[in-house]
Amino acid sequence: MAWRRGFEIPIRQRQSLDRCERRFSAVSKAFRNVLQNVRAQPEEARAIAETEVGGMVRAVQQEQDVAIRLLSEKSGQETALHAINVSVLSVLLGRAMGLDGELVEAIGLGALLHDVGKIELPDVMRGKADSPNPTERRMFQSHVEHSRTLAERMGLGEAAAAIVAQHHEASDGSGYPQALKGDAIHPAARVVALVNHYDNLCNPPNPIHALTPHDAIAAVYRKTKEKFDAAALNAFVRMMGIYPPGSVLHLSDGRFALSVAVDPANAMKPKVLIHDPAVRPEDALIVPLAEHPELSIQRAIKPMALPRAAFDYLQPRKRTSFFIESRARRFG
Repeated sequence: MAWRRGFEIPIRQRQSLDRCERRFSAVSKAFRNVLQNVRAQPEEARAIAETEVGGMVRAVQQEQDVAIRLLSEKSGQETALHAINVSVLSVLLGRAMGLDGELVEAIGLGALLHDVGKIELPDVMRGKADSPNPTERRMFQSHVEHSRTLAERMGLGEAAAAIVAQHHEASDGSGYPQALKGDAIHPAARVVALVNHYDNLCNPPNPIHALTPHDAIAAVYRKTKEKFDAAALNAFVRMMGIYPPGSVLHLSDGRFALSVAVDPANAMKPKVLIHDPAVRPEDALIVPLAEHPELSIQRAIKPMALPRAAFDYLQPRKRTSFFIESRARRFG
């Protein structure tokens, strides 16, 4: 039975990914129900969202051994991807900052619902955040007021409602709609504003403009750090590492790899999927670099810099989605 032992690790890895993708799909379906119900039954919509976020937060609070897991592009609904990404990463960031469970749950809820007001915009306007046309930008920015109105109808608590109203504010006063500065922004909104910006860099409306997760984390820290709460930003960089899930890597032994999971306790050493022509892609091992001191990361590269065989094997994502991976299986 020696041949079976060689497949035990890939099978466990596949099962873990499958659990994450099932949970992401379930949350995606629930979020779609929220959007369908929020106008006519706002309190029911809130209850659906609270149930999903509560499950995430319980898993994160109860289980120390969690990781940020990269999912395949087939997971869930694309319309829900941004909301779930922001919610998952905001919950994990709240935990990394040592915030209490009640506030972390409010952060997760506000993050999931932060853009709910976009349902009031014409479809063509939902991707116009950086439009050169001032009228289009104003119309896009009106989604915050629409979201705030829906948050009131849903009966969100103070922290979650503040996130909805302030997720585009910036610590230097350059945000909108009120140009709030520093401590005038609710602490929960400071967390979500940062994560929202990061995910918008990774998953813009037009995928052609997407940054790799590695480039996005660098851009946030080097180019726009004054816009975000310093404590939240430092905790976020520590949590994500400089090679977040989805980063394409060139290793010290010359091989290419894809970062697929980051343990916030050891964020500089992600788990990677390595291109190995001798192993079928479906049987490829996910290698924890922390357990292999002989391997190191030379540099992060653009997906299009990969040789064709490595690109087809690793399948770097056009859109990046994350979920919480728990080895104890309390979640999923």
